Amino acid sequence: NPVCKDLYLLAVPFMDRLLQTGDKEGVRHLVKEFSRLQDQRLEGASYKYRNEWVTGFLIHYWKTTKDFSQVKEIYATLQECGMSTLTATRQYAIRRRLTLIALDAGDDTTAAEGLARLQELKPKLAEADVKLRGRFVVRDAELGLWDIVWTRLDTFFNKDKSSPAFQNVLSWLTRIYCQDHSPAEIDIFVRDLISVHRMA
Repeated sequence: NPVCKDLYLLAVPFMDRLLQTGDKEGVRHLVKEFSRLQDQRLEGASYKYRNEWVTGFLIHYWKTTKDFSQVKEIYATLQECGMSTLTATRQYAIRRRLTLIALDAGDDTTAAEGLARLQELKPKLAEADVKLRGRFVVRDAELGLWDIVWTRLDTFFNKDKSSPAFQNVLSWLTRIYCQDHSPAEIDIFVRDLISVHRMA
């Protein structure tokens, strides 16, 4: 077994140095080589986008800096240095992660652009991506846009509603709604989630 199972942990010190020096050729080489290593590890195994090394890399920078402008700058540099040549599935995984980070950062413009791009890259995958779509619903709730929340919830298929990802969305919505509504309003809200959206 490999000593380091997460490739992005190996990439971080190299990328830090390359970004400091502005060595884009070095970044291009890093993207190529780490993607090759990723492919070797996935050989003979089913591909899951959560194992993509670039997504872990972006998450690392977001968690350590909480500076989304820096994360976007890193993403743009990676795109310029070869990431745009990766498969559509891999690009979807990376763009999806950037979009989720944008929502966490409150950058709604970048998030909306990201969702549009994901729908272009993999329309069926984007439509079936309950966690991603649900995170947009939660963001609307954070902004107090409850009419939009209900409209978005109605777009989910019945088969989605029993999934852990969808149930997690309903839990987040309940927590947010409880912050600034009366007990009577909360009671109606929860009853609606249970009867209409099958909250467990």
